[in-house]
Amino acid sequence: MKEQGVDYRDGNYISLGGIYQPQKEIEKSTVPVALKRYLAEHKTTKIMVYFDNDFAGGKAAETLKIILLEYEVKNYPPPKGKDYNDYLVMKRVSELKKKSREVCR
Repeated sequence: MKEQGVDYRDGNYISLGGIYQPQKEIEKSTVPVALKRYLAEHKTTKIMVYFDNDFAGGKAAETLKIILLEYEVKNYPPPKGKDYNDYLVMKRVSELKKKSREVCR
């Protein structure tokens, strides 16, 4: 989030627990229970999702855009790797390798 210029303290966050799977006919899909409850209890116009960087994550984000037309839904998949944990590990390893090369000079 920091890399996108988003301060985590400026929002509320929920986890869908990695279990959301849209229907084959997207229009018949339902909003995940946790998100539905959150939206019922909080006033918002924007939803930012950080789903995995795979087909299922992309489809879930697109489905939410279609079934939640009254909200601005934006998907922020990781720039590399399957998910943000994968991405952060790759980024950290890259930083450590760079430091190692600098020290060995």
